[in-house]
Amino acid sequence: MKNTIPRFDGEPCILSPIGKPNSRGGYIRVPTGGGKYKMAHRIACTEAHGRAPWDKPIAGHTCGTPACIRPSHLFWASVKENMAVCRSRQRHMRGEEHHKAKLTWEQVRRIRKEEHVPAEHGRRSNVMALANKYGVSYVTIYAIVKGQTWKED
Repeated sequence: MKNTIPRFDGEPCILSPIGKPNSRGGYIRVPTGGGKYKMAHRIACTEAHGRAPWDKPIAGHTCGTPACIRPSHLFWASVKENMAVCRSRQRHMRGEEHHKAKLTWEQVRRIRKEEHVPAEHGRRSNVMALANKYGVSYVTIYAIVKGQTWKED
């Protein structure tokens, strides 16, 4: 797959002169009437590059500044591309780095080993026992065991 993410051009960012920052990472919300808002960078990306393609619904930033609306810093990205950019800039916390993490990597590895030990009353009871032991939900343990969360690089 060809890398479609444009390189940062070094031009200074243009910060939106209208709207106000939202509580999620400094993106600027612009009132559109009726108590509704749109994100300033999405408006600017649409103006500069047209409507978002169905397979690239995210307005990404090459500069890494959420409030920036400079057209050359904006591009349409897939969720996967946008997450790759976030991880490369260390803006996306994973595992125990996340401020709401209840487990450590060491505990997750232990959970994955312990889950394979045969349980008296079947797999569900084993997962429930691990959830109680580590103080997390059944769903959390199940997602760890299935490899849906806490993915190692």
